[in-house]
Amino acid sequence: MLAKEFPSFALDHLAEVWWHNQGNPDERGVCIEPLEEVQFRAKEFKRMVLRRPERLIAVVGHGTFFYHLIRQSLANCEVVEFALNG
Repeated sequence: MLAKEFPSFALDHLAEVWWHNQGNPDERGVCIEPLEEVQFRAKEFKRMVLRRPERLIAVVGHGTFFYHLIRQSLANCEVVEFALNG
């Protein structure tokens, strides 16, 4: 579905369902990702970014993920500049 909407992006590395969808959904129908999994994803993402040759990378995401990545709570649509250190 995403590939059809965004044909210029390479999305073939993503599984058909690429978000957390395990466990019991809450009242909104959303399966909440366990804290340990969010922390693991942030750690792996940081490793992946640090291996890249670029020194300036734009990252778009959600507040909970950024909190675990940079230990800073962000406002909705807030833009910040930060450095990842190994």
